[in-house]
Amino acid sequence: MTTANIILIVAFGIVGLISLFSIWVITQQKTSKILTMFGKYYGSTKPGLSMKLPWPFVIQEATMPLNIQEIKGEVTVKSLDNAFLIVPWALQFQVIETKVKEAYYELDDAKGQMESYILNTMRGKASDLTMQELFQSNVAFEEEVSKVLSERFGGYGYRIINVLVDDPQPSKDVKISFDRVISSKREMEAAENEAEAVRIKLVGEAKAEGESLEIKGKAFKQFRQDIAEGNSDSIRVFLKDLPDDFLNSKDVLDFFAGVDVREAIRDAAAKPGNLVVVPVDFQQNLTLPNFTGEKIKKK
Repeated sequence: MTTANIILIVAFGIVGLISLFSIWVITQQKTSKILTMFGKYYGSTKPGLSMKLPWPFVIQEATMPLNIQEIKGEVTVKSLDNAFLIVPWALQFQVIETKVKEAYYELDDAKGQMESYILNTMRGKASDLTMQELFQSNVAFEEEVSKVLSERFGGYGYRIINVLVDDPQPSKDVKISFDRVISSKREMEAAENEAEAVRIKLVGEAKAEGESLEIKGKAFKQFRQDIAEGNSDSIRVFLKDLPDDFLNSKDVLDFFAGVDVREAIRDAAAKPGNLVVVPVDFQQNLTLPNFTGEKIKKK
């Protein structure tokens, strides 16, 4: 046997061994392998051990993951009231096992295209909402994005598992303005509370003063009544033993008034430096009885 024959036999043996081993395909869990024959799609494998035509007829071109994948990002949106906000988002999706061919061949960059749809959908929806409404629209964003992605990518072999939209983050300028608005609102509420407290205090003081005046009025009324009754009793006592035409009630009242005036003058003159002014009527019109039946006028 010549050397050339030996080399040929060895070469065929090596090719045979390679072909023998290449007919077996081992596929890991949550993956699928794309098989092609001369560049054309031949089939896909399931997890476990599979058989195929030997190399070089059928080759393994790629491995497709079947587990749940996630991509994250942020989108800057403009609200209806011209506020710019940054909205964080996350997308969970999965390749449908029965549509591995579509998922591999139909889309060149599935993740990039999904992200583009997410950005456009969220920006479009945010433009119809005010900044305040955006903070309350997480669920609405998630439902809208999930609906659009399911419709667009379901036919390409992708299942949308979940869409998560986090709370919007205002830009620095918007955050400063928003903080000012909140601060002003709190200051206004504090001012209103203080004004209400002052009002309550004034109403309470006025009410208390009214009640006090009412009590004082009643007391003063009773005091005047007691004085009147006392004066009446005094007049009756004063006139009891006197002749009927000797003095009348006015004379007695004038006498008592004169006593009050003299006591006031006495008390005022008792303190050094006080200026005492005697009423003209007291000087000119005061009539003093001598209790002998005659009336004496002070000159």
